[in-house]
Amino acid sequence: MPEPQGLAGGRNDLMLFEFSGRKVVFEIFASNSQVSRDLRILDKTAADRKIAVVIDRDIDASVHIRFLRENPESNFPFIFIGDLFERSPSACVTKLMALIYGDDLARLRVLLRALVSKVDLSDLYRSEGIPLLFKHKSTGELEVSYERVFNTLVLNRCASMCRERSYRLEFARWFCRRELFEYVAIRMAMGVNMFLYTDFRKEKAVYADTDLADWIRFGYNFSDPRVILSLNSIAWYVEDRLLKNLHPSQKLPRKMTMLLGMCTQHFMEQGNVTVVSPAKNTKRIVLIPPTDCTTTKQKRALKKMVEVAGIESNFIDIG
Repeated sequence: MPEPQGLAGGRNDLMLFEFSGRKVVFEIFASNSQVSRDLRILDKTAADRKIAVVIDRDIDASVHIRFLRENPESNFPFIFIGDLFERSPSACVTKLMALIYGDDLARLRVLLRALVSKVDLSDLYRSEGIPLLFKHKSTGELEVSYERVFNTLVLNRCASMCRERSYRLEFARWFCRRELFEYVAIRMAMGVNMFLYTDFRKEKAVYADTDLADWIRFGYNFSDPRVILSLNSIAWYVEDRLLKNLHPSQKLPRKMTMLLGMCTQHFMEQGNVTVVSPAKNTKRIVLIPPTDCTTTKQKRALKKMVEVAGIESNFIDIG
């Protein structure tokens, strides 16, 4: 690209300006015939730090040799172009910090990085025996099962909402238990609407929609945020995107069989009064009386509650 003439800084390849007024200039040395010219530009440029970016020796060693020979008394610090494309970006950043700010700060950065555990979170999950999607160490193939896919999708959805490493590990230990997976799977197969409800710290639970409604109603007691995630939606995603050839009889039901509308409860001297607002197009309600509701009079009172709305009702006595 043509460089602007007669403009301060116009012939520099790159300049770094800090808010304090400090300037750092970079000059690229990639052609043997231009080494003398580029050295003069570096020498004449007013900057706090002057850094050369030299083409790699295995590409053209003559550029590096001439760069060192033409200014032996006060060589400018340099970095090779290949250093900017190292596999570990942190190594390149450390080199640049050493050139710009000095070796002491760069060494401090290396020490701080060494203090941070380099164990990947997925390695911790594997060491804990948490059933997620992992590549087999010897074959390199994914260890796939429905449970692993389901758990991995849930943890991935929650990753952006919980950044703290220790909390994510503790949450993974809790959620990826076999008994919890079976509990959720059986209820989803029954058509129950299941939700994950958590703050990733103290509160970690899985609720059906009816149970979750109680927590939402009493949510004014909680000042910290909670996450609500539909587990049915994760299971349906697996069916629709990954298990496309399932027979209809093998698929989870999409019509919820335990979906309840807004429900409020009033505590009165003569007993609790529950107000139910059924979902639209409700044709039938199954009421499960409390365990101490054994008298015919009490059951008639429960039945009267739904008969007023003109809805058929069945009673299951679990007492």
